[in-house]
Amino acid sequence: MDQPRPPPRHHAGRGGLHASIPGGGGSDPDLKDRDGKAKSKGLKGGVEKMKRYLANLSFVEMSVVKATSAADGPPKRKHVARLVEESWRDPQLAPVEAMNALGRCPMLNSPLISLKVLATAHELMQKGSPGALPASFEWRDHFVMLDAHWTAAVADAGAKAAGHGLGRACAGLVVAYSRALLRKARFHDQCRGFENNYSFLGAADGGEARGGRG
Repeated sequence: MDQPRPPPRHHAGRGGLHASIPGGGGSDPDLKDRDGKAKSKGLKGGVEKMKRYLANLSFVEMSVVKATSAADGPPKRKHVARLVEESWRDPQLAPVEAMNALGRCPMLNSPLISLKVLATAHELMQKGSPGALPASFEWRDHFVMLDAHWTAAVADAGAKAAGHGLGRACAGLVVAYSRALLRKARFHDQCRGFENNYSFLGAADGGEARGGRG
């Protein structure tokens, strides 16, 4: 029996996840019957579409999907670690592909997913290859978008997106987190002599630079 084909490591030059996913745009021939009518959108059709979706993801994109799932809890360490490792394996392409894939996550649907996206981006900015910093700066419009969206959601007492309790608390965290990462991205763009994991000791410690998380 043939072994399953492993996913491609990268999709160079792709404009979006569903750019090469059969049925991603909802108009491919396999989504229509012989009379040209759209097939039913029942559970079976949805499962088949998801299988086609997953089968066409690259290694990086699959890791992003798994790291930012809607399941409760932080991104799983193994999925984020794979993204970091891949950024060092292919410093030019992988960071850009990872940030592009993060940008296609349904961030505005859930503050939890937004938090996971930001946490994954932050991990890449901290531990990824040097190419992760320019890629994160190019992602700055997403930081701004998350800030604006969840600020408005929290301010609107009737906002269904933010919800109540934990959802509303997470929305507030997304606002603060997105602003912090935007400042970090801008700093590294303006001060390129600083690597992505450098911090400074306080005056009491002599003010010397050292490696650390930032």
